[in-house]
Order: sequence, then C-alpha cells, then structure tokens
Amino acid sequence: MATAKFPDPLQFCRDTLTKLESGINQFAARKMESEEFAEALNRFNQVALSVQYTLDKSLACFFERLDLPSRTEVTELAAAVQRVEEKLERLLPDMTHEALLPRPPRTRIPIEIAPAQALNEARTRAKKPKAATPGRRGRKET
Repeated sequence: MATAKFPDPLQFCRDTLTKLESGINQFAARKMESEEFAEALNRFNQVALSVQYTLDKSLACFFERLDLPSRTEVTELAAAVQRVEEKLERLLPDMTHEALLPRPPRTRIPIEIAPAQALNEARTRAKKPKAATPGRRGRKET
C-alpha cells in the first residue's frame, strides 16, 4: 500500500474520537452490568410512573372543575357520533345531492339594446298614465 505524501490532517481527530467512543462504550457496558445501575434504573422508572399517575389524576380533577370532558369522554362521544352516522347512511337511500351538483353561474345577462332605443322606451313608459290602485279611489294622484 502506497503512503500519501501529505498526511490527512483530520486523521488524528478521527482516531482520537474512535478511541474515546470505544472507551465510553466499555465504561457504560461495565456500569450497566452492575446491580447499582439496575436499582437506579428501577427507581427512575418508579418515579416517572408516579409522576405520570399524579399528573393524570390532577388533570382529571382540573377538567372536572372546569366542567370540560376528559379524553376518554371525547373518544366515547366520537364513537357514538360515528355509530349514528353509520346508521343514518344505512337508513337513507343512496342519492346524489342536488346541492352538490355544479350549477351555471348566476350572472345577469346584459340587455343588448341601443341607448337611444332604451331612452325612447323609458319616455313612452313615463308618458303612460298610471293605473289606479284598488283601495285608493277617493284620492287624487299628483
């Protein structure tokens, strides 16, 4: 194997890091095999479980005081709603909803009439006498 003219400047760092990792792994393996580590891990798990239990109980009391549903109550309610929806789907016939079908756009169609013709039609409508409305016979219109 040929040696390089210039040594790798980071090779020393890689070798040191590899030795450090192997030393830490050996130390951790020795400590994990000891009885003390097992006892400490057991105590840690007990504390974590007791904290979780206390937190769950305190949150349940908090939600009860605020009159809010708990997670289990919400999941039960969601399951009940799902059952009702399934029953409705079985009872109702399978039909396409007309409200969901696409409709043509609701736009006004512009009147294609010349402005002069529209003006003449408006003037003739204005000249016509208004018809008397029923129930107003005695009054004169001004």
